[in-house]
Amino acid sequence: MSNSLFFGGRLQLLSSVLFSIQVFWCSTFILLVAVTKECDRIMRSFLWHGLGNVKRSGKVAWSKPKKEGGLVIKNCRAWNQAAIMKIGWDICQKKESIWIDWCYVVFLKETNFWAAKVTNNFFWSWRNVLNSRKLLAHKLLYEVGDGHSFSLWFDPWLCGDSIDDRYGGRVIHDSGLLRNARVSSVIKEGVWDWPLTSLDLIDISNITTGIPLSNTVDVLVSIVVLMITYLSLTSLFYVQDT
Repeated sequence: MSNSLFFGGRLQLLSSVLFSIQVFWCSTFILLVAVTKECDRIMRSFLWHGLGNVKRSGKVAWSKPKKEGGLVIKNCRAWNQAAIMKIGWDICQKKESIWIDWCYVVFLKETNFWAAKVTNNFFWSWRNVLNSRKLLAHKLLYEVGDGHSFSLWFDPWLCGDSIDDRYGGRVIHDSGLLRNARVSSVIKEGVWDWPLTSLDLIDISNITTGIPLSNTVDVLVSIVVLMITYLSLTSLFYVQDT
């Protein structure tokens, strides 16, 4: 039956059905590279020939935007990583969800999401979420305002890293501040005011002089969420056009 469909029909079927089959698993586990490549191979073969097990090279760009001559079909591995990072984003934002609440009660308890340790006692899916934090940290844009929303030591607000990851736990002890301190603890009258009791703290003070402050609330933007939204919308519009 698939061979009787014209190209536009197979493209619509691929975007609305075939890709959706692996969306659940991409949003639950970090899939093996071989698995994501095989998913892409099957979808490419189906699109160009109509059968999932026939090798045939593509004729146009696979994942580029439509205006650039592409098909707006999302790469399986990139989508897999983005979907797992989206879960991490929802957790650190404490999104209103029964599952998010359950994660904080069972797994995180009183621990900051960014400071949670990865242990073999956790479910594999939860370990995947924790292991994706380094990728997620570099997809976040932190804009420090009053400093009340960000964890001073564990949020990766300092040039994409957390202070704990970059300098270790010793700097917390040297500062005399609490582990649950907020960035606002080192802001006074709209300027940075770090305790200069160690070389590491002096270095942090020098770095933050280049980070502007404002009197507004803190702002945190996720590039991952913007990317998923953009890819979903562009793919939907392309399917409608076909």
